[in-house]
Amino acid sequence: MNNTGSNAPSCGPSPRALAVLLLRLALGSCFLYAGLSKFGLGGGPGYTATVASLSKTFNDTLLAGFPSSAFAHALPFLEAVLGALLLIGLRTRCALMLTGLTLLGLVFGLMVLHKPEMLPAQTMIYVLVLLDVAALALLESGNPLSVDACRGSCSSAPKP
Repeated sequence: MNNTGSNAPSCGPSPRALAVLLLRLALGSCFLYAGLSKFGLGGGPGYTATVASLSKTFNDTLLAGFPSSAFAHALPFLEAVLGALLLIGLRTRCALMLTGLTLLGLVFGLMVLHKPEMLPAQTMIYVLVLLDVAALALLESGNPLSVDACRGSCSSAPKP
């Protein structure tokens, strides 16, 4: 490209790439902190207490027993791993899809509870769902500020 007119090279990443990065960092940090706090890091209650509390919350609902217990056992691991993947940008599309499914599971659980006092938590989850959808939509045009981009460029290098 030449340095004259509209064909001048751009300085730095595109606005879309920065948007994907910021969305990944926002979701990733929320998920990583939520997951780690469920293991007792950062002042959280700890894994056993979290699982017991989440399972007990759904005792009087259609999610009592195995469904709530299985989700409660998996949630801390899902949140921590997905958060870390999003922060570094590894397997981004898959991480965003699983993040969205995890958020949908949380939304469904809150709807089953029918507790108006849970509205702030429900609203926050809706916001995270929107961030996840936006990141997925923007990801289609690339994710240059990620480990995925480095791995892609390294794997597509010409072979000697």
